[in-house]
Amino acid sequence: MFNCPHPPTHSFSAPYLSSCVAGLLVSGFLLLAACTSTDPQTSSHEQLAAATAPPTEPVPEEAEVLNRDEVDQEPLPAGGMMALYEEVRYPDEARRNEERGRVRVQFVVGPKGTVYAPEIVESATPRLDNEVLRVITTIDWEPGIHNDEPVFARMTLPVTFDV
Repeated sequence: MFNCPHPPTHSFSAPYLSSCVAGLLVSGFLLLAACTSTDPQTSSHEQLAAATAPPTEPVPEEAEVLNRDEVDQEPLPAGGMMALYEEVRYPDEARRNEERGRVRVQFVVGPKGTVYAPEIVESATPRLDNEVLRVITTIDWEPGIHNDEPVFARMTLPVTFDV
């Protein structure tokens, strides 16, 4: 089941698709192993997130990062938003535990389509958070465009998981 904040229209503009990504990014598979630790100071939430988070690169220091309202065209997944939708899997363990909620991820897409510094800005559960990070960092991206040039552009995407 997905939740879309806007009813469908005949026009599929980038803002419409971006706002609906939260509802459309739900389907099914990613098995996460339980984590164990000998450190009593580390929570199981932190252990799970650290164990499954994809490697990331910081944004280059010299990069000028533009926000969504500053670019002429937002970054998009190669193949369009449907390519992103098809990649999201509802983690099996999360589905069994009836984990649900909204994950918001913020990241920067570079001029060559590289994803930099993905960060969960609104967490649901570690399993759901990590599925969003997995998808964002493994798919190919087309860069944002400003003045007909590819640029570093910041994105924030919401993803809603509902069993």
